[in-house]
Amino acid sequence: MFTTEKFHREAFRQGILNETYAYKRNVFDTKHNFSRLSNVLLEWKNCHCDHIIPFKVLVDKFLEWKQCDSIFQIPILKQLVPKIGWRYLIDNATILKEWRLFHKHCSILQLLTAHENMSKKRKMDSEVEAIFNDRLTKYQYVDGIPQTLIT
Repeated sequence: MFTTEKFHREAFRQGILNETYAYKRNVFDTKHNFSRLSNVLLEWKNCHCDHIIPFKVLVDKFLEWKQCDSIFQIPILKQLVPKIGWRYLIDNATILKEWRLFHKHCSILQLLTAHENMSKKRKMDSEVEAIFNDRLTKYQYVDGIPQTLIT
C-alpha cells in the first residue's frame, strides 16, 4: 500500500486522462483553441486541460460518495512505463469505472496556457460552486454513486 496522498491523487488523474485528452482534441478540432482566461491562441504542446471545479474537490466529493474516510482506502497500483517512468493507477475496475462516470458528469474543463494553469488559484467562486451543486443534484444515486441523468 502506498502512503503518499500525491500518488493516490495521481492515480485519479490517470483514470481520466482519456477524457481530458478527448476534450483537448475536440477543442482543437473545432478551432476554438483560445485560453478562457486570456483569450490567447493556444498551441497543442503548451496548453493544459484545467478543471474549473478544482480536481481536489471532485476527488474529495467522489470519496465522500464512496463513503471512504480516506483516499488511502482506494487501492492503487504502481506501474513502470518505458521511457516515461512510474505512474499510479486505481487498482479496482469497479471504482475506476465509477470515478470516470462521476468525473464525466460533474467536471467542467477548460484549456489554459501552461502558465495560467500553474498560477491560478484553486478555489471555486460562488457561481462555479452553484453549477457544481446543480450537477450533483441531477443524478440518481445507487449507494451514493451517480448512475443516470434525471430528465
